[in-house]
Amino acid sequence: MRRLLRTLISATLLLVACGPKAPVRPLVGGEGPVCEPREVPDDLEAWTLPARADRRLLAPPSADPRAPDLYDLVLNTTAGRIVVRVHRDWSPGAADRLHLLAELGFFEGAPLFRAVPDFMVQFGIPAWPEVDEVWSRRNMPNEPEEQPVLKGTLAMARGGAPDSRTTQFFIAAADARFLGRSGYGAVGEVVEGMDVLARIEACYGEGQPRGSGPGQTALHQHGGAYVQAGWPELDLIRGASVREVRE
Repeated sequence: MRRLLRTLISATLLLVACGPKAPVRPLVGGEGPVCEPREVPDDLEAWTLPARADRRLLAPPSADPRAPDLYDLVLNTTAGRIVVRVHRDWSPGAADRLHLLAELGFFEGAPLFRAVPDFMVQFGIPAWPEVDEVWSRRNMPNEPEEQPVLKGTLAMARGGAPDSRTTQFFIAAADARFLGRSGYGAVGEVVEGMDVLARIEACYGEGQPRGSGPGQTALHQHGGAYVQAGWPELDLIRGASVREVRE
């Protein structure tokens, strides 16, 4: 009996040790120190697309296939699992692009590179620069806001120029209805993992030059290796999958 008890205790300790690390500064709550980035070496070698990867990442279809009307996006992150229910009628173009990217394995290894406490966490720049070079040119037109950006909703990000949406998305950590004035609208909502969202690492805050987080220009050029070298505390997406939901 004592041997069995020791075995159970050891197994429990192992599970705790292998679980997600405690964030230095959680995304929700936002209390904790600000992390300073490490110096990134000038001779940093970017990661290359592994042989097992879907080659359509480098030669995508000319048009995004239509996604199911309702589907779940499952994000397995270093902080835990988040499930987002995507409603195609909220933002058809964003839903189609997101579904395709997840199917192709685009998000594997991608960092949650912009985590601003009590605001949002952004992702969608791939770990491999050769993939980014292809997809960063696949601009999409903007879509009107059908659903507001509220806490726990997923929306598509874009640059300052019109029709500049490509592959980036963000999950709101607080209500952000004001984004509707700039044309941002939700495409889905978190249905599992709000506790995971809350503990995503946000100790670097906004990206450079306004904060200590990774700069997007360099991230596009160097990919995941850049983040790993300079911002090792950041969480990343281990993998993503999609599954149709039938009501």
